[in-house]
Amino acid sequence: MREIRFKFWNRELRKMSKAYGLGVIWESLCEEWGIFDWADVDKLQFTNFKDNFDKEVYGGDRCEITVNDYYSDANLTLEDGDVFRGIVKMIDYMWVVQDTDKTEIPLYNILCDEMDIKVIGNICEK
Repeated sequence: MREIRFKFWNRELRKMSKAYGLGVIWESLCEEWGIFDWADVDKLQFTNFKDNFDKEVYGGDRCEITVNDYYSDANLTLEDGDVFRGIVKMIDYMWVVQDTDKTEIPLYNILCDEMDIKVIGNICEK
């Protein structure tokens, strides 16, 4: 069973929350931020994956993927040392890293011996 957790970005305060499970979100966020409007909050879900530096990967994270060997699928071929950058998204019930050309690599493919993944930011904090 996968763990369901979220981080929250408050656009008005320009602050990211800590990660919270489903049971304590409202109370914890009020404690952390004070009174706030949910309309100003972006929700970022935990993917249940970690990058190569043990950092948790969330939807909306910007990632850099370095290929260590050879990777090929129907839309993409990468060779040793190639770098792919994209944003983590849920597409068709699956976590993927998608670049600006809409090319996708499923997150479970990245976390194999052929590639290294590194979280380099997220879509909220620029």
